[in-house]
Amino acid sequence: MNIYKARWRNALRQHAKLNHLYKKGYMVFDSTGEQMDGPFILENNKIIQKHESPGHTFTWMWFENNKEMDHGLYTTIKEYNQRFAGYKAVHPKHIQTL
Repeated sequence: MNIYKARWRNALRQHAKLNHLYKKGYMVFDSTGEQMDGPFILENNKIIQKHESPGHTFTWMWFENNKEMDHGLYTTIKEYNQRFAGYKAVHPKHIQTL
């Protein structure tokens, strides 16, 4: 398998794990403690995330399967996976009220 295909498959796998957590009701927090909006969407060979705010929709591109652009295919698998090292997932049933 060529390195670009391996990197694309790795990115798909990482984001599928996060989508699975969202589907099960988990809240996901990034390495800075900010809650992530989910889910991730596969659209035109891109992994994206859409954020809604009053009157606006923002789209974040996480990875693009396109060798002409540097949106993931030129990042090693190790470096890409490192982005998620500090992420945490919490199920709402484990949150305790005061």
